[in-house]
Amino acid sequence: MIVETGSGVANADAYTSLADFRAYHAARGNAAVEAATDDACNAAIVLATDYLEITYEARARRKVATQGLQWPTGDAEGLEPLIVRAVMLLAAEALSNDLTPRIERGTARQLDKLDGVGMTETYFDAAPVLDHYPQVTAMLSPVARHRSASGKFGRVSRDLPQDPRWCDYSNGIPGNGLGGLFGYWGRE
Repeated sequence: MIVETGSGVANADAYTSLADFRAYHAARGNAAVEAATDDACNAAIVLATDYLEITYEARARRKVATQGLQWPTGDAEGLEPLIVRAVMLLAAEALSNDLTPRIERGTARQLDKLDGVGMTETYFDAAPVLDHYPQVTAMLSPVARHRSASGKFGRVSRDLPQDPRWCDYSNGIPGNGLGGLFGYWGRE
């Protein structure tokens, strides 16, 4: 395990040391961490760092272009304490649980009748987008953002044509030949 010191270590794979991790949890009476072997704790710290790197995005640029991890950032002196604390919490969780449980995915379809519009067909991902550790996300909000909250996920929906003016007619009037894709052009 190579610990990031706050100077931008090129091959770092952890945000905290084993000694700091054990001291943090000893002060909080965490018996699971006290009972765990050093190898298990080191692996949990690396897994927690990996989870943080994959799940969260730094709000500032890296301090050094060649550093192995996202933090430290900018002109900061050392590592942001919130990052270290988040890794300590996640590493304790990683000792007994998988940080990234598999979620069953699928697609759901919903039909709605709207007054004045007609039928609306909506397709969406049936599996919820979950933040498994909301306390960590809240703690990190000043320095990082959760990647799933980036707006890259959502619903796809389309209105089913009900008004004949929006429909595709083979003779080209009044539709536009694209099934109403670009809408009604104002012809009656």
